[in-house]
Amino acid sequence: MPFRLDVVSAGLSSRYYRVQGPAKLTLETDPARNQAFVVPVIEGKPDLQKGAALPARLEGEGIVIVTGRSPLKTDAPFMLVAEVPTAEAPPDPPANTPASSGCSVPGPLGAQGSVGLLLAPLALALRSRRRRCIVRDA
Repeated sequence: MPFRLDVVSAGLSSRYYRVQGPAKLTLETDPARNQAFVVPVIEGKPDLQKGAALPARLEGEGIVIVTGRSPLKTDAPFMLVAEVPTAEAPPDPPANTPASSGCSVPGPLGAQGSVGLLLAPLALALRSRRRRCIVRDA
């Protein structure tokens, strides 16, 4: 199931999202109002030479940049979509094995675990953009 992030921009604003692949990234918007690029992060540094316009595929860590293309100050909605590949289910164990006795051991992360890994960095990126008000006593 793809992850979708609904956002509204205005004017020539920019938004930055740190994402973790593998994922196919697309932007659903009015192309006259918004555009998006993905820049892979290699060893902690953005590799601008390998940046690409969306739609694009990201294999590791990256930064998605969504920018406004029009000076209009009215709302310009967009949806950033990340499709995470699903892991193939392991084959059924043959009969008369310890796995068929009713006991089981959890396997590697499935599709839902991968989506959770993708959601966490996006949620942290959105959380860090909120401004906090600190009230101090004089």
